[in-house]
Amino acid sequence: MSTEGNRRLGGRGFTLLEVMVAVAILGIVLALLVRAAVGGMAVEGDAHRRLAASLIADRLLAEVESQALLGTLPELGRTEDEEGGYQLAVETRPLELSRLGLAEPRDPALGAPTGLLGVGGSTSPPLLEVEVSVQWKEGVHTQEVRRTTFSFDAASVAEQLPSQAEEDGPGELE
Repeated sequence: MSTEGNRRLGGRGFTLLEVMVAVAILGIVLALLVRAAVGGMAVEGDAHRRLAASLIADRLLAEVESQALLGTLPELGRTEDEEGGYQLAVETRPLELSRLGLAEPRDPALGAPTGLLGVGGSTSPPLLEVEVSVQWKEGVHTQEVRRTTFSFDAASVAEQLPSQAEEDGPGELE
């Protein structure tokens, strides 16, 4: 009777081999879940840094645009700064229409540029391209967010265009 009782008890439990296989499978599943969680945290960290850099770039661009609305054009050249682990750069240069796929307007009589881009007698170019760049280190790589805007100085363009009085000739009134 004791052998029959042992058979009944032995049939209800798991063997050591079955337990070891279950623990191995559980270990593999947990390792995969941990790897996915770590990858998700890395992606979330990158997204957080990219969002912060985008907000800084947008703020710098808004400052440039608000100054232009108040009549103050940014100075030509490049300025650099650092803020919260980010390298900031603002570069202002005369607008090159060729970069936009356009040809610069030319004076039909002279075949020379009309001066709308600061060529031909103008001291400061009225059309400017302002590029804001925010960079940060991500391990061994450098990441970057860029924003570009354009600035237009209406007073400078008005100086370069012929006035209505000059076109009408002396003594003519409208």
